[in-house]
Amino acid sequence: MKSFQERLIYAMSKRNLKQSDLVKMTGINKAALSSYINGRYIPKAHNIRLLSEALDIEKDWFLGEDENCLLYTSDAADE
Repeated sequence: MKSFQERLIYAMSKRNLKQSDLVKMTGINKAALSSYINGRYIPKAHNIRLLSEALDIEKDWFLGEDENCLLYTSDAADE
């Protein structure tokens, strides 16, 4: 997975979340979230933080900066 879009879709599927769920969890409006999911835009830092927290994802992995980073931050507590 290379793009933000691919990572977002993957994380949503792993968490069994729909777009409407993320809208409620993050407060990001539906149109903006749709544009991230469809790959039209990459969110600004504030929305990346909201998505990372809602999906329990390491921001580095989410942004593609660390391919070896844990997908879910709660995984680190289990080790």
